[in-house]
Amino acid sequence: MTPGGGGGASWRDVPERHGPWQTCYERYGRWDENGIWTDPLAAIQVREDAIGNVEWILG
Repeated sequence: MTPGGGGGASWRDVPERHGPWQTCYERYGRWDENGIWTDPLAAIQVREDAIGNVEWILG
């Protein structure tokens, strides 16, 4: 899944083992609003940048 619905898989394609797609959609939305993705993403970016795995392109 991708934020904003651009280019990612459809919520309706979530595997059944994760429950109804509506529940997954709502949970993801709550997590996004609460910033739950911010800290882990930042930590991964810092770690990967430190070992040269990130190419920063400014444009």
